[in-house]
Amino acid sequence: MSADPIGEKTTYVVGPDDTVVEYDVEAGVIDDTDTCSSPTTAPLPTVKLGAQIGEADQEEFPEGGRGWLVVAGTSCALNTGFGMVNAFGIYMTYYGQEMFPNTSSSTMSLIGGLQVSLVYFSSIPVRMLINKLGVQPVLAIGGFLIVLSLMMTSISTQVWHLFLAQGVTFGLGAGCCYLPAVSVPSEYFKKKRALALGVTAAGSSVGGVIWPIAIKRLFATVGFAWTNRIIGFIFIPVLTFMVWATKPRLAHSKQKVSFELLKNWRFLVLCAAQMVGMFGVFPALFYVDTYGERLGNLPPSVLNYSVAILNASSVLGRIGPAYLADRIGRLNVLTPFVCMTGLFPLVFWLPSRGESLFVLFLVTWGIASGCFISMFPSCVGQLFGVKHTLSGIALLNMAGAPGALAGGAIGGKFLPLPDLAQGIEGFTGLIVFSGVVMLVSSLILLSLRLSISFKPSAFI
Repeated sequence: MSADPIGEKTTYVVGPDDTVVEYDVEAGVIDDTDTCSSPTTAPLPTVKLGAQIGEADQEEFPEGGRGWLVVAGTSCALNTGFGMVNAFGIYMTYYGQEMFPNTSSSTMSLIGGLQVSLVYFSSIPVRMLINKLGVQPVLAIGGFLIVLSLMMTSISTQVWHLFLAQGVTFGLGAGCCYLPAVSVPSEYFKKKRALALGVTAAGSSVGGVIWPIAIKRLFATVGFAWTNRIIGFIFIPVLTFMVWATKPRLAHSKQKVSFELLKNWRFLVLCAAQMVGMFGVFPALFYVDTYGERLGNLPPSVLNYSVAILNASSVLGRIGPAYLADRIGRLNVLTPFVCMTGLFPLVFWLPSRGESLFVLFLVTWGIASGCFISMFPSCVGQLFGVKHTLSGIALLNMAGAPGALAGGAIGGKFLPLPDLAQGIEGFTGLIVFSGVVMLVSSLILLSLRLSISFKPSAFI
């Protein structure tokens, strides 16, 4: 049995005690005596990390110490980056009601789509930049661009201004911060890797709670321009701490971007699940605040905090499933949660016409979608080895970029122009689209899980 992490034969960890499943990647066969798809297990005490044995995977990991300071820094990176992306629904509602009522929701959603897609599209260039400059200088560049974006957004008066300032500049800045944020913690943790990445990802949820509330209140008190300036000033010390705290443990300076994983068909299946899912997750995230406004019968306690409720719930979805995943396997947890991300819009959001069902959707979907956002990066480290983490996450992000860009715009096509909208007209199509697409993503993940092992107890 070859120990090559990208070779034709691979070794996957089945349990936390380093018991492993061996199988042929191409044929799904363990040995000459086993011709079915259910693998046998055997103890291999030399396995030190994750899923497939590689040179870098045989090291000991700190499992804490300075690693938690790194997690605090990376959490700040996602708090300011994806936290603001999670708050974009508040901007969407404001643009439709106050600044650009004659511009379609589909067009305005492309600003938020640009933010996310550039985070993902920039993964390979950012990886190359890290090779040249190092992690912390790249984080400093990202922090500067995020603050610059907010200041330029504050003086924007045309839609194209917002595309450049809030879409392109912010997306590039957040992209410089995102790849280090989801990869550097893996250098410090093995057994607690999913938990560490879950806490990191929870930073975006915390930002998604704080910033929607702050933005909505500041819009009402100081106006659009000073709202963005105030947030920009707040971000300066937060991003400074991020740069200082996020110190890598391993050297990356001479490591080239590896495309080896593209030869592994299982990695391509994981990329397909990410790509499809991105088309479904952002319509709900971008339009849930608009839905609440157009429903017209929600109390202020729900109407003013709908995005915050959703993002607060996603904190549980990023940390709770991550804790569970360290014990039963990342893919074992990710697959059912992505399925729930597709079911909850159809079961709770679609029939909601009042407070109770709508809040139930916000909470349940927030939990399920939080797992979808945070668990994919840790699957790369587990399934394909820690030495491929940075390149693997970069390639995975590239696969998710088209859905991040176009998902919200496709959802917006179901809705009429803001100044012509009557109630929740058009939301049925948006909700069904979001739910069905997420269910397809979960089926792709299920096929990947079963291709590795049919055993329910397998650590995958």
